Amino acid sequence: MVTGIEWDHGVYLGQDITRIDFDILKQEYGEPDRVENVSDLRDMIRRNFWMQKNVEQKEGLPDRVRNAARDCLENTFGTSEPEVFDKMLDKGVYDGMYHAREEQKQISGQSR
Repeated sequence: MVTGIEWDHGVYLGQDITRIDFDILKQEYGEPDRVENVSDLRDMIRRNFWMQKNVEQKEGLPDRVRNAARDCLENTFGTSEPEVFDKMLDKGVYDGMYHAREEQKQISGQSR
């Protein structure tokens, strides 16, 4: 996967858009995801699920990598099936992650 070539004035992308890893570019140069409410958290959780699911489904990757992605989905979300994940997300099963994140923010803010 190609990210791009970085020079003094920015990143120059290649001509083949299918070979550009936009997730890495966003991580490196984008703003961090802001989670201000449960809806934002659900969007972030959905992106994380699909990022891992895409690795699991990516042909050409070694089976051990694809299996590790599936195991990660199972451990993190309790499923690797998109339909089950969507139902659980809609029911609020993962909403506790938002409250844990808020608590972590408050604790780290108090220690400064």
